[in-house]
Amino acid sequence: MEKRFIAIVTIQRKVISSNISSRTLDLTKLVASYYVPNTQNLFYESEPEHGGYIECTLDDVDANIADLPCKSFNDNGDFRSQECISLLKQADIVVTNPPFSIFREHLAQITRYKKDFLVIGNINAISRSLSSNPNK
Repeated sequence: MEKRFIAIVTIQRKVISSNISSRTLDLTKLVASYYVPNTQNLFYESEPEHGGYIECTLDDVDANIADLPCKSFNDNGDFRSQECISLLKQADIVVTNPPFSIFREHLAQITRYKKDFLVIGNINAISRSLSSNPNK
């Protein structure tokens, strides 16, 4: 069986941890990413935070994912950024949980790149996205 690469995209910054074994799933690489929403406002200035990702390869299978280094994106880690699109292009399977407001756009991007995917979301968002494209 061919080894596959899964990109897990989390839409909000959360602790990235997993008990998924790359050996069990026969994966070559697992990437988990997160984005940081823009929190700048009119009342104070702050440096924008950067999103990031953790990359787990076959060499890291026995490591605790929490101990792996978190790499930073140059921007906030939005799925539309060039860095995230680059990760998407490498992936065989995408697992994501987009918020309702960008669900359709995110699903369209994944299908545009012809990726297998697992989308976790509200059933209303899923049916709305599917009904808007009768060819799917």
